[in-house]
Amino acid sequence: MFEVRDRSLLWRGGTETLLVEPWGEGAVRVRSRLGDVIDTDWALLPAPETDATVTVDGDTASLVCGAITVVARQSVGRDWQAGQLGFDCRLEFRDADDRILLSELSGGGALKRDA
Repeated sequence: MFEVRDRSLLWRGGTETLLVEPWGEGAVRVRSRLGDVIDTDWALLPAPETDATVTVDGDTASLVCGAITVVARQSVGRDWQAGQLGFDCRLEFRDADDRILLSELSGGGALKRDA
């Protein structure tokens, strides 16, 4: 489930938490962990005040920070191998011209991939 927190995008699914934050003009900080994300700034300079826009539309959310856009897509489905529900959130990073810079592969996990 997506939440807007200040100028940040938060997603929770199962026991995982994912946080995408603006971190200066055209920069983002992405953190993920099981349980809550701990608010630490280890090895980082403080983030300068930056305008960012977060929108949520059903199973898709986006954070726009300067020339970079992070698109998050969530899904819930049955993982038949694990025998339980699987919660998933995939990130895609786009530039100002809407070109994909980086995109996570769809579900399956490393052990379910064909070589």
